[in-house]
Amino acid sequence: RALALAGLLLQPALWLVDHGHFQYNCAQPCGSPAPLRLRALLPAAFLFCLALNFKQMSLYYAPAFFCHMLGLCLSRPTWRGRAGTVLALGLVVVGTFVLCWLPFLAGGAPAVRAVLSRLFPVQRGLYEDKVANVWCTLSVLPGLKLRANASASHALRLSLAAVLAS
Repeated sequence: RALALAGLLLQPALWLVDHGHFQYNCAQPCGSPAPLRLRALLPAAFLFCLALNFKQMSLYYAPAFFCHMLGLCLSRPTWRGRAGTVLALGLVVVGTFVLCWLPFLAGGAPAVRAVLSRLFPVQRGLYEDKVANVWCTLSVLPGLKLRANASASHALRLSLAAVLAS
């Protein structure tokens, strides 16, 4: 297993393409599945929260990760064990996010808004690579350009609805 993991992580294409243009996408899912496979829920939650704060693309994995962890919590034999595990996971998640966001939280609401506007730059318009399903859905309609026909807030709501519906 260690050899297979080393082969995946040290693959030349990953280093040349992914790291060559400073994306580091391989860092997202690398840490959290191993502890999760061992049913070490708290380290897995901590590592996944770090991945979420590292790149927001990890949000793609979040529903599956959440459902799997919730399933493991609910498989505990007693109600007390289930509730305690969910509470411990909640504390780890909140604590990890507070730890990651503490420098920005210390700067107040303007600093937090500045970070969020950099993470999700919807004021500049939504782009095909951010919410591709919206563009795929609308591309079959002739002459409809979302950027030209909708305000940024309306396009954001439409994109959110399309993402939640898909």
